[in-house]
Formats: sequence, C-alpha cells, structure tokens
Amino acid sequence: KERDYFNPTVPIDWDLKWRVDGRNARLYNVQDSKWYFNAYSETQAKIYAEYAENEDPEFKWGDPRRMALEAGCSFAQFGSLTLSSGTYSLHSYLGNPPNKTPETNGYAKWVGTPEENLLLLRGAVRFFGGDDVGVMEHDTHLDRVLCTYDMNGYKNSFEDIDEPYQTQSPKVTGIPNSYKWCFTWTLRQPMDATRRQQGGIMRAYPNYNKYGEAESVGVWRAYSELAIVENRLQLFLRGLGYRGIAGGMSAITSGNAIATVAGCMEHARMGQVAVHPKFGSTVRGTYKMMTNFPLAPTKPIDAGIYEFCKSCQICAEHCPTGIIQKSDPTWTTGRNPEDGNDNGTFGEPLPYQA
Repeated sequence: KERDYFNPTVPIDWDLKWRVDGRNARLYNVQDSKWYFNAYSETQAKIYAEYAENEDPEFKWGDPRRMALEAGCSFAQFGSLTLSSGTYSLHSYLGNPPNKTPETNGYAKWVGTPEENLLLLRGAVRFFGGDDVGVMEHDTHLDRVLCTYDMNGYKNSFEDIDEPYQTQSPKVTGIPNSYKWCFTWTLRQPMDATRRQQGGIMRAYPNYNKYGEAESVGVWRAYSELAIVENRLQLFLRGLGYRGIAGGMSAITSGNAIATVAGCMEHARMGQVAVHPKFGSTVRGTYKMMTNFPLAPTKPIDAGIYEFCKSCQICAEHCPTGIIQKSDPTWTTGRNPEDGNDNGTFGEPLPYQA
C-alpha cells in the first residue's frame, strides 16, 4: 500500500536530516581512515572459498563454462567499454549527443501532464530494459537527500542557468533550477544466476580463488545493462524535447535513498539497504536522473518489508562474512556491533547514507 509523501516505513526525521558528502562513501578504501575495511584481503578470500566448498563440494572456479560466462558478462562492465583504441565510459552526466530532437528535426515537442509523462517514462524504462520508476519533486526533502558532492567528487550546484554543465577543475556539476524532478528507475539482475552464484572476491590468491573471480555474472550483466538503459533514457528524453542528467551509479546521490522515499523499494536489513516488493533483493540498480521533464511525484510504499526484516534474520544468518547485523535498526554505526571490531566508531553517525 502507499503511504503519505516523504513518510517511508523507515522513520526519517527530516528536520535532522542533513545533506551528506558522497566522497565519504569511499572512506572504507582509505587505510588511514577509521572506516577502513579490506574487503579484498586473503582472510576474506578464505571465508568465501570455504563457504563455496561447504555449499557445493564440486564447485570449481576453473570450470571453462563458468569462466566463459564471466568473460561474456564483462562487456561494458560498470559502464566501461574497452576497445582496441582504449577504454571509454558509457556513463555521461550530460548524455550522448542526440540524434533526434524537436529542435534539430523539426517535429513538435511532446507536451503532457505530469501524470501522462510518468506513464510515458515508465513505459520507456520497461521497454529499454528497466522495471519501475519513482519520482521526487525538488523541494526541501529532495535537497536533504541529494549529496553536497557525489561519489565521483563533483559538487552538485543548482544554478539559474539554461543548460547543465560539468567542469573538471574544479569538479562541479551545474544543474539548472528548472530541473525540478528527480526520478529513479530500477533494474533487476538475472534471477537464476543470482540464486546459484557462490560469490567470492575480485582478487586472486593462490590458495583461494586463484583466478580472482567472484562468480557475479548476474551482477556484471546487470551493470552493463544499467549503463545502456541510462543512455537510452537520456536520448529518449532529448527526443521528447527535454533532458535528463545522470552519470551512472556514483553520480548525484544515492539511488536507493530516492527509491525508498519515492516508493520503488522499501528499506531493509540486508546490505543493499532496500528491497523490491516484487523482485526482492535481486534489484541490482536504482539509477537516478535530474530532469526538466515534468513528472508526478510518487509515494513511498508499505509492503511489510521493513517490519518483516526486524524479525527475519535469514540474510544475516547466512552472510558468509557476518557483516549484516542481527540487532534492531541503528542510525549511529557503520560497523557490525556483533563482530567485536568497531575501530572506535560506535556511537557516531554514518559519514554517508546508503
């Protein structure tokens, strides 16, 4: 069922919600940071290898069929396209140059109501390969969800300008104030591949996963599709006479945050933070765009997921590394209080929203 606007099942005190710095999302990679955690260590590799052996004693990383699937799904992985001339990113804040627009081709610009536009956009998302769409209109709530700087290090700067821009020095993304709508769209990864994958870490160790594979063919395929769908949507909006600014997973803000407030998903216990009421935890991406295409805002949902997660601990019980905590929800720690390794961070707010 739908809830009131800005009132998802996870409690949010909007008066206390501050804009976060997306650059802090990578602090766990910085060795001098108190948030540092080496997720690619030999210790972690051993945990995954032993887990895979226990789940399937006949599991072998070197199976040529498994390796071939990994190779095939590496195309455009995370939106990076490697050609003989070099490696290129399919993600673009401004989008690829359009090949059809009302201005250049002489046809009429599409004009519809926000409700009609939402239906049109949702249909396009599904046609291009995505699933659902959620929308937030720019107000103080969206301001609190948007990052000051995104995870790529670009400052989000709303300005009285006609066209968006992006500069490299300093790193700034200029967003016109006329871009009053932020929408998120979801894309699930292949169900069968997700249910059967063994996991692992993307680093090779002689005794544990010497090929450095993670058996994440479903993940890699989804990320390449996310990049392709994002480009299609940007070109689609240009074809209507509007524009969408994006830039991939790490741009603008957290897609899961928008998806939770805008009703695509619901906050949950497991590490990806939000779960889809139909597709569960198989949704790989909640990408987002700011746009000048008028859209009807959508409401958060209550599918019972948040409350269910308080009593169900299956994901935490089966997590190989024990990262997912089993206690009640908390707003003040980025560490699992059950693993005995808090690095002095308990009682502090998270440096970045998930």
